[in-house]
Amino acid sequence: GMFVTTMTVVPMATRQVLGFQGWRVAFVLVGLISVGVSALVLFLMAEPPHCEPAGGGQGGCKAVAHEAQNLCRFFGIPTFCVMIMQGI
Repeated sequence: GMFVTTMTVVPMATRQVLGFQGWRVAFVLVGLISVGVSALVLFLMAEPPHCEPAGGGQGGCKAVAHEAQNLCRFFGIPTFCVMIMQGI
């Protein structure tokens, strides 16, 4: 997606398109495509049902701490760290 966007938008950026600066037209087009794709995802993809844990789950600060621990585990994966450093 990024490659196609770059190859389409960069040549358009310095030109006049329909009386507007090309980068402005490109910005609007990319935004409209994003809204269109999100609408397709909303209507065409079904979200799986959520199951409540047997113990009733954790609440409040315990739930936040548990999620933070899960997040920190990702930093132990070398490929994840590389992706973060690349800005993906």
